[in-house]
Amino acid sequence: MDGQLLAWWMLAIVGSLSAVMMVLSRNPVHSVLYLVANFLTLVGIYFLLSAPMMAVVQFVVYAGAIMILFLFVVMFFMSPEARRWLRPEIKSQWVFGTLLTVMLLTVVYIALSTAGRVADPDIVMGTPTIATSDRTADPRQELGHPAGLGTRMFSYHALPFEIAGLLLLAALLGAVLVARDERSEGRTHLVHEFEKAEEGVAEEVRA
Repeated sequence: MDGQLLAWWMLAIVGSLSAVMMVLSRNPVHSVLYLVANFLTLVGIYFLLSAPMMAVVQFVVYAGAIMILFLFVVMFFMSPEARRWLRPEIKSQWVFGTLLTVMLLTVVYIALSTAGRVADPDIVMGTPTIATSDRTADPRQELGHPAGLGTRMFSYHALPFEIAGLLLLAALLGAVLVARDERSEGRTHLVHEFEKAEEGVAEEVRA
């Protein structure tokens, strides 16, 4: 077994274990940290597949920015004092959700309808083109290049790209719901009762 195959197996095992621990962990913060470990293993796998651009995007965007956002959201909603504003009316939620769904479906329809009319990025940018046989000699280099990746992602794979975005949104909402446990609900109730008592004392002092 060569070193590259051994590294792939090690990354695959660590990534699988971190994914399982992410699901089984009861602490939302620990789940986010396990998800970060899973994303870092994907970075190593992308490097093994000769796709450095995908590895950098995975590290900077997913393992960096999105995971920091997840940590902030989870820790924010675990605080009972920070959840007083979460009392919108059901009607406004339905209206906003319906408008957002219509906009998303419109974007997906436009992307799918224009998928077959995407121009060659080399022609659009005015860069010299290479023979077709040379460009397709190594498909890994083509997918690892930003131009080839963008062309495939927003033309041939537009629908899976949008579905992946919806899955990330669902994961974010799931993390928020997991963070809203019964203990936070009890602490929130105590905070409201304490505020009511303070208001009553203030009114008695004014009287």
